[in-house]
Amino acid sequence: MKILMVYPAFESWYLNIYKKLMNINNENVGTHHGIGYIIKYAKEKGETVDFIDLRLISKNEFKEIVKSYDLVGYSIISMNYKNAIKYIRINKKINKDVTIVVGGVDPNADTKKYEENPLIDHIILGEGEISFLELIKSKKEGKKLEKIIVGKKIENLNSLGFIDRDSLPFDNPPSAIFKEPHFTILASRVCLYNCKFCQPVSREMFGKKIRSRSPDHVVKELVFLKEKYGLGSYYFMDDNVLQDRQWTVEFISCLKKHGINVNFSINGRANNIVKNQDLIKELREVGLTTVFIGLESGSDKILKYLNKGTTVNLNKSALKILNENNINVSSIFMFGFSAEKKEDYHLTEKFIKENDLDFYAIFSFVPFPGNYLNLEYKEKNLLFPGAENADIVFHRPRVKGVNYYYIAFMDLKLCMRLQNNFFNKIMKIISFIFNIIIISYFYIVYSIKRVWGFYS
Repeated sequence: MKILMVYPAFESWYLNIYKKLMNINNENVGTHHGIGYIIKYAKEKGETVDFIDLRLISKNEFKEIVKSYDLVGYSIISMNYKNAIKYIRINKKINKDVTIVVGGVDPNADTKKYEENPLIDHIILGEGEISFLELIKSKKEGKKLEKIIVGKKIENLNSLGFIDRDSLPFDNPPSAIFKEPHFTILASRVCLYNCKFCQPVSREMFGKKIRSRSPDHVVKELVFLKEKYGLGSYYFMDDNVLQDRQWTVEFISCLKKHGINVNFSINGRANNIVKNQDLIKELREVGLTTVFIGLESGSDKILKYLNKGTTVNLNKSALKILNENNINVSSIFMFGFSAEKKEDYHLTEKFIKENDLDFYAIFSFVPFPGNYLNLEYKEKNLLFPGAENADIVFHRPRVKGVNYYYIAFMDLKLCMRLQNNFFNKIMKIISFIFNIIIISYFYIVYSIKRVWGFYS
């Protein structure tokens, strides 16, 4: 039996145009750790699983590759759902006998649409390492399986070992301060927090308690990466390294013990940065140079609405701690909630202007399936068609009643502050015009379809 894992790309006509305008390519798009661990686990049990990343190959190359495989698994997020289904349809057309298996966040968050799709043979819910291997063995033995398979959790994540970096795309450094070769590291599963734009799908997939690789196990992987590839820098993909203080204390100790001191970055929350401010200095001493922090808004009303568990003052305190320790801050702000008013946008603008941020990005909220806001907006009939699978790059309308033209304007106004030369300013203006075209196109098409009875 020949087995393949596929990671679908996100594709859209406007994203393709944007990439050409901005001269963006898809090389070195990043390591997919979920697929990496599934492949690693199967390999250790005697099975060979190949991998292709649709961000890196053409449709014709895909057609040529998949025709020889008996079982193909697709790891799907909501943003690339439509593209995944397109390629699954191609896969089935080329080889009608192929077994198609899907897993990932979107099948967990919106299982019914996969269950009703005749192209899909099996859906793995939750974690996939054990269940994907069991499915392979059952297929070899000719056993009949249910369409929905509930994944089994691996309690000891150390047992998974290190993913095979040679079989997966390498990572791009998040900024110029990070040396190559750059690697991403995944140390834990589960986020303990309850933000309305993320939960509860994360808990449903991974459970309620933290499971982590031991600090020593993670540092041994860093040692391995240094010896084999010359480790230049690394980034923790975990939602929040600082949510487990004892783990962080031991990690710092292990880094010192093994003599690893290279630049690295983490994701962080303001409340944990403040709570663990004594550790920030120690992390800086062992290589921490950047913290990616989801500040979300400069409005306490919106932070409370999002159930973020932080406040504007807490966010300011976290930024002060990071700045005092000479740590770069990369922040994310989100616009596009039904509860948001212009004064909330202006409070965010005020926050950005008054605080020392090395970098920030403005996104408009995407109501992906599986989060509390998605459920709320569905009940209130506030979702535009296609909103659940929209991309995060553009401010395409998703939630009814939100002024997306104004969000695009705020994005231009705030992000122009980051542009340090004339060319970048011009490109940002082009991006803004492109956003306006996309928003207008959407509203025109939506209005026409409503008149013709496509939407109620």
